[in-house]
Amino acid sequence: MQLKNSITIRKKIIITGAAGFVGRNVVQKLIKENYFVISVDMNDPKIKSKYHKFYKLTVKKFFSKKKIKNIYAILHLASDPRN
Repeated sequence: MQLKNSITIRKKIIITGAAGFVGRNVVQKLIKENYFVISVDMNDPKIKSKYHKFYKLTVKKFFSKKKIKNIYAILHLASDPRN
């Protein structure tokens, strides 16, 4: 989507489990596809981009504490840590 001054607006996507193999690759692909990615994990996915924001929280704590508006999609890739 383009504005009058041609600044691209990126859609926000939340990814849980972004530090895993699949999650990290999905985050990198979405950033390349012009999305703003918010990742939630207990481990840092070590992705450096101005279009990526990392939260070191459990999924439960993230969604109970953070209020993020205008989310396009949520991808749940986190595993159950109790196993």
